[in-house]
Amino acid sequence: MSDASEIVSQLRSTLGKVEVALSTVSDAIVWTDERGIVQWCNSSFDRLLDCRHIDVLGAALSDLFPLEQGGQPLPQDAHPVSRMRAEQPSLAGRYGFRRSEQMLVLAIAGTRVQFGEHGAALVFTIQDITERERAEAALQTANGELQRQLNQVAWLQQIMMDRENEILKLTQEISVLRQDLQ
Repeated sequence: MSDASEIVSQLRSTLGKVEVALSTVSDAIVWTDERGIVQWCNSSFDRLLDCRHIDVLGAALSDLFPLEQGGQPLPQDAHPVSRMRAEQPSLAGRYGFRRSEQMLVLAIAGTRVQFGEHGAALVFTIQDITERERAEAALQTANGELQRQLNQVAWLQQIMMDRENEILKLTQEISVLRQDLQ
């Protein structure tokens, strides 16, 4: 019996270490049963929702975590939980999530894990890509402005070349007129 209790003790220790390790991951991780009821999540998910851990466990993920796409609320059947419940083995997508007054951009990946006859679990990883999206948008804006300025410089260069050609023609004409006058 001591061997069994030692194994249980080692398993508990290992599970505790895994729990601590997963709580340090910056990406949110949430595990639901096949109905979409939260069974486990890391502390990053709690912070993302700005909820207490105890309020997250046992709740329906789609109710806890309303998403948007294109500035519109995501219909229930398009929510990652619903898509995964429809036997989809995996998914990945970008969604909006409104937290207080702030709109976050999230990259969500989901995987269905089958446990034989014991049903399935849905595991989601959620990465906040809001700052990256803003930086990319700012970079696109800056690139657009740079391109506009480069086009303006090219236009000005063409005007300068046209005027330079006109000056050369006038210089040649003046030169011809001088020779004729002499």
